[in-house]
Amino acid sequence: MHGLPPASAAIFTSYLYHSTTAGPRGRASIRRQPAPHTRPPACVDVRIASIIEAPLAVGESMGFGATRKEAELLALFATLTVAQSRAYYTRLWSPNSADPLASKLAQLGSDRKQRLILFLGRHRAYR
Repeated sequence: MHGLPPASAAIFTSYLYHSTTAGPRGRASIRRQPAPHTRPPACVDVRIASIIEAPLAVGESMGFGATRKEAELLALFATLTVAQSRAYYTRLWSPNSADPLASKLAQLGSDRKQRLILFLGRHRAYR
């Protein structure tokens, strides 16, 4: 048997076909350029701090107030660009002990803090 086998015999033989395209499954691979790391404006830090430090409304329980603040922070994080989300994600994922924003975010509790940081990580992946 010389040359290429018929289609039915290709299943049972060990012929390897060389593909000229790069990447898995014959698709051309596209390398994306990373987004530039830019520091978010200071007004966003002030807005985050003001949401966290806002007092509870009259008759509002601690749990409901924390949930409201988390929702407001998620709405604010949704308006950030990819570069800003990436900057906040890296800043808050491994915070510096002297970072005032990280210490304020810890006031909401570890579960809420974790959800907010993970939102920043997912948010930048889908934009």
